[in-house]
Amino acid sequence: MRCPRWLWAFIVPAVLAPAAQGQLVVPDLTHECVLRQGERCRGAIEIINTGEEPAAVEIRRADYLFDADGNNRYPPPGSEERSNADWIRLQPAEGRVTVAPEGSVNIAYTVRVPDEPQLAGTYWSVVLVDPVSEHEEVDVGYGVRIRQGIGYGVQLITHIGDSGERAVQMLSTRTRRVNGETVLLVDLANTGQRWLRPVVQAAVHQPTGEPLGRFDSARRRVFPGCSVRFHLRLSGLESGNYLVALIVDNLDEHVWATDISLEVE
Repeated sequence: MRCPRWLWAFIVPAVLAPAAQGQLVVPDLTHECVLRQGERCRGAIEIINTGEEPAAVEIRRADYLFDADGNNRYPPPGSEERSNADWIRLQPAEGRVTVAPEGSVNIAYTVRVPDEPQLAGTYWSVVLVDPVSEHEEVDVGYGVRIRQGIGYGVQLITHIGDSGERAVQMLSTRTRRVNGETVLLVDLANTGQRWLRPVVQAAVHQPTGEPLGRFDSARRRVFPGCSVRFHLRLSGLESGNYLVALIVDNLDEHVWATDISLEVE
């Protein structure tokens, strides 16, 4: 997951000191462990500086939630019901870390699941890697410049064995014209206990029942309590009314389906 940009706004003089030229890369943004109660796993988050100057980063933890409208939230670590932030220990701990030119730093982590039998499904949080020295300053007029830094969010995900209910809810469906093509937008919520990585398929039929084709979305992940928007390009469909079988396929034994009526303008 590439995190949204954090923005800082300053009123600054016209002459600005050049920013440091460190270029930071975090290659692996998703770390998963499948554990049972009382078990632990270890790993490391690698931060690479490809530039010729030292680069400083701030390391901090947060919970992470998102919805189909594109909103991302980063509540305090451990504040959400399905947070595993309190199970995680970082070394070095949260704070500022400097990465040498053309060098790298590993942030080691240990995840230990509490020995609590009621735990089930998926738990997660993120480690935010916020570059201190990589900032682009943009003049937005009226003597105001915006200093913009690009950060990374590294997801640390813990699955409790194969446990946890899998359940989804179809929130909404609608169409949109994009570059002259009809796109079906499907908003889907994970109402279960375990994360899902489904595709959405639309089997389109004439009102008489004649099949016209199947259209698939890209596969997307959705955590419990979160929602995502799937895009299905309905190539070649003419204006009219259609019957659609919507299938949510987790590419395992878990599949959900519903029927909708669709109008293509």
